[in-house]
Formats: sequence, structure tokens, C-alpha cells
Amino acid sequence: MGIVYRELRDDDVEQGLDLQRRVFGFSETELISTHILKMLVRKKPPMGVVVGAFMVDGIESRLIGLMVGFATFQERSVYLPLGGVLPE
Repeated sequence: MGIVYRELRDDDVEQGLDLQRRVFGFSETELISTHILKMLVRKKPPMGVVVGAFMVDGIESRLIGLMVGFATFQERSVYLPLGGVLPE
């Protein structure tokens, strides 16, 4: 068992929504939506980054942390509006 950090993929987005609800208590209207997360995950053109911390146990993994960043117009600069880890 260990923690792996990687960019989210399309199939991780639902876990990202659940993590926002659990960590921040966000309502459905406060969530960074599925559409926004998928836009950032697909990166064509690069719009930002979504990185997850996954607890890995054998072949099973679950999202325990999330960081979302949006590209800015400043070179080498990213706006990070959201970052959190499950309290347990």
C-alpha cells in the first residue's frame, strides 16, 4: 500500500467530484464541474492541470487528494484555486 501522485484521467473525474464534496462540503453548484475537470484533463490545448494523490493497494486505487490549477497569461504561472486531502 502506498500513495501515488499523477494527473487525473477521464475515468478519475467522478472521484474528483466526490472528493470536493467530502473535503470542502461543496454543493453541486459549488463544484468544479465534470466538464471543467475533463477540459483540464484532456489538455488540448493545455488549459491547466489536475493532479491527484491516490492510495494504492494492489490493483485498487482511490483518490485521497486533489489539486486543480488553471493556466494564466503569465509565463510559467498557474492559478491554483483548489487543493485538498481527505482528513482520514
